[in-house]
Amino acid sequence: MVKATNCLRRSYPGVVQRFQARGANILFLKGSLRRSYAAQAVAHLPSELQQKIVETPDLRTHRSPITNGRIGSDIYTQLNEAAEVIQTTTVPTENALLDALRSCQQLAQAVSSESALKKQRSDKQSEGSASRSSPIVDLSIRQSSHSQRELLRDKITDMAYRIVTDPKTFMSPSILETYVSTLCTLHRPQSFPYIFDLYAVKPIPNPGTSPTTYSEADPNSVKAAVPLQVASAALDAAIESRDLALCLSVISTTVSTQAYIRNRCLRRAGPAVTAVGTTPLISYQLAVAWADYSDRLEPGFAFWMSFACFMTFFASTSVTGYVGVTTAYNSNRVVWRSGTPLHRRWTRKQEREFADRVADAWGFRSHLKRGEEEGEEWAFLKEWTKERSMHLDKPELMEGME
Repeated sequence: MVKATNCLRRSYPGVVQRFQARGANILFLKGSLRRSYAAQAVAHLPSELQQKIVETPDLRTHRSPITNGRIGSDIYTQLNEAAEVIQTTTVPTENALLDALRSCQQLAQAVSSESALKKQRSDKQSEGSASRSSPIVDLSIRQSSHSQRELLRDKITDMAYRIVTDPKTFMSPSILETYVSTLCTLHRPQSFPYIFDLYAVKPIPNPGTSPTTYSEADPNSVKAAVPLQVASAALDAAIESRDLALCLSVISTTVSTQAYIRNRCLRRAGPAVTAVGTTPLISYQLAVAWADYSDRLEPGFAFWMSFACFMTFFASTSVTGYVGVTTAYNSNRVVWRSGTPLHRRWTRKQEREFADRVADAWGFRSHLKRGEEEGEEWAFLKEWTKERSMHLDKPELMEGME
């Protein structure tokens, strides 16, 4: 087509100028638009020249930067290879599932990087060719590229979703993390609440059985808790999508679950409880040693006095530390309501922090405008926090209300 266009320029420059006057330069058009304009120009030529142009081979076939370029050449092949892991009748191994999901993750990163590069190029071309091409033509080209990228994102998202939701897939923390990372790269967080629920209740396939048998999962088990870094990444993606219902659903299915609270208590409170449990034994050993070295008091009186002193010291220190840990938090807008038990404040600390991040994203950035937010979503967010013993924008903590 380029050769035909050059032939048009040499033989019939008036025809080309006629279409350039309409705001379209044939050499700067792409794909079907370029062929359409050239075909209209060829229709005005004599039949001999039309036959010559038709017989001229096209030396520069249009290649889409995604579907036919560096990414698109192997994308469907990689997706088909990833699908093979769930097409077997046996339970796939975790390594095989991770390899399939990582292939989807690599494709997602490639599509995202190609999209960013394409956007930069289109911005530069739109600036450089603003006086040479029509805005309608540029808009059509951008919409075509955008639809191709969205189609690829849909296919990658669908493949990753099929892998993790397949009945024979055991959803381990690594698989869940890879899935969330892939969809965060694609900016498709809509399935996160369902996947987090499925992570807790999905039956566990038993490997080596034919037909495959399954074991029931305990949704309140410590192992059913979604890792904190995964929940945080999912919340960031939901906030970026500007979907309040999705943000609150992510919070409800991750850090608000009974499984996460038990997991947090086991990991964080377990060592402290163990230390408190050994306090009497440590105090007893110290009291015995103190009674042996004391030469002014009777051994029995010295033992009980020193034992009481050591227990009082450890108890007072533990209570002070407990109050400090359960009441200390960095809050921006969401705080606990007065009267909320200290243990509830500590066990649901991440829930309050996540709600604070959502409120900060939906509210005004300026401290002077806080408290002036209106709308249905903001009212729903305030009601949601109130049901969980939280307070959004407490008046005495706002700027200028001390």
